[in-house]
Amino acid sequence: MFAARSLLSAVKPAARNAVRGPALARNLSVMDASNDNLIKGDKEHQVGRRKQEIEYDGVLFPRDSIVPPDDSGTLENPILVPSGEQVRTVGFEDPQTHAILWFNLEAGHPHFIPNLGLYFKLWEIKNETYE
Repeated sequence: MFAARSLLSAVKPAARNAVRGPALARNLSVMDASNDNLIKGDKEHQVGRRKQEIEYDGVLFPRDSIVPPDDSGTLENPILVPSGEQVRTVGFEDPQTHAILWFNLEAGHPHFIPNLGLYFKLWEIKNETYE
């Protein structure tokens, strides 16, 4: 029995050294960092609407908050929301629950929000440079 254990203990280190040989060395962590231009940036990976948003950098897709004048929000003088598209998703804070609620604002007619008691209307931005 003692001879069998001695034989197995002698084989184990030899097997470990064979596995650790240079043929199985991992060089993944030693890559050349000077050649890091292989991965493209965000702009090069985007397509569709997201690509347009990046290219026009907020001109057609403004994300700024709108603070309307005090006298706007009526049917005769709705709050104008700029957009380069025929439809824009608009969010507002509900005054009672403080939750952000969303609606789609379509071109052509004012949209009434009962929670606020205000009218909104899409203001279409027409510019041949961005079409």
